[in-house]
Amino acid sequence: MHSISQLGIKKNSELGISLIVAIMIVTLFTSLILVMATQHWANTNMNALSASQGKAFYLAESGVDYSIRNSMVTGAWDWSGTINLNGENIDIVSTEVGDDSVTIVATGQSANLAARQNSILINKQDLREKPIYVSGSLIGFVGGDPTNFNFNQSTIPAMNIDSMRTVSQAQGYYHAGNYTINSNELPTSFWSDPLDLSKDASIVFVEGNLTIRGSNTEIYGIYVVFGTIKFQSNGEVQGVIFMANSTAKQIWATGSNIDRIVYGGLVGNGKIMSTPPNFNLTCYIDDDYITKFYTYASDLSSVVQLERLSWQNAY
Repeated sequence: MHSISQLGIKKNSELGISLIVAIMIVTLFTSLILVMATQHWANTNMNALSASQGKAFYLAESGVDYSIRNSMVTGAWDWSGTINLNGENIDIVSTEVGDDSVTIVATGQSANLAARQNSILINKQDLREKPIYVSGSLIGFVGGDPTNFNFNQSTIPAMNIDSMRTVSQAQGYYHAGNYTINSNELPTSFWSDPLDLSKDASIVFVEGNLTIRGSNTEIYGIYVVFGTIKFQSNGEVQGVIFMANSTAKQIWATGSNIDRIVYGGLVGNGKIMSTPPNFNLTCYIDDDYITKFYTYASDLSSVVQLERLSWQNAY
């Protein structure tokens, strides 16, 4: 007959308890490792998502900035398209609202993980849409579209006068003093090269006063005038007259029953005296002429003046 001693039972019991404790310790450490690994994985993915969201936000904001710059250069505010920035696509929709507002919606997506959409409403004043933009007042009446006529403006865009003078001298249209046009004289076109609109416009630079005479005189080009402008005959202006002197000058007529039509623009520091029936002045905008004129501006932001009215971020 076998007998079991109390000592043997005690040893077996201690071994069993030790095994259970060991298993519990291993299980605890295994669980802890799994929890830590899971947390690390979650944090890594959350950080990646957060980084992607931040990148998507800045992509969308870059799309807004790109849209504004593109529209300022091209003059087109109503358009849509997709641009690629460092391998990421940005969808842009620019929409004109009335005559003086634009909404821009830009959507950027980063690595197909996160997308952000930035929407802004801006108020714009694009002087390339203004056939008359002068610092002085109007005495009398000017025919055309008065909703786009701007008088008494406190700030006139700074133009690159030296560059325009240099171009005029090279073309042979520079006048150091007063200049009188007696008939249809050179230039006979607005463009120095009518077949290439990227070339310089014809620039007539007058340091003194400009007088236009001759029956039904038609003149072309950009006229940069530091003195007064006097019309003494009927006819047309195919281009832009720029009153360049910072001290206000004037455009007016001497004589009677003078009809003058400007296809382009009247810009600068001065007032306009148009008092029918002695002087009937009419002004219509010409997009090509006025846009070319403002390419000689010192700063495009002074030509296209913007103000953000509202901003919203989505997703």
